[in-house]
Amino acid sequence: MTPSSIRSSQPACLHLRSKQMYYQVEDETDRAHRREIERLFGAADTTAFWCERTQTGRGPDGACCNRDECCRVARACFVSVDSLA
Repeated sequence: MTPSSIRSSQPACLHLRSKQMYYQVEDETDRAHRREIERLFGAADTTAFWCERTQTGRGPDGACCNRDECCRVARACFVSVDSLA
């Protein structure tokens, strides 16, 4: 399974945070610019993630926080939206 397919099929841990969660100002010019950059250089994710529980770039289990790692249900510190019910 590729990282992009994990992102689309698995929900992230509820404790995963990034700046993009707090703002989302993007217009058509921004989207066109992003598409052009991806076309020229390939897609790259430079988003800085952190764990809400530890307030660092590592989770309570010591592993890195990012979209790929924090979508793994097998991770000991993973909290799903289903746990809220």
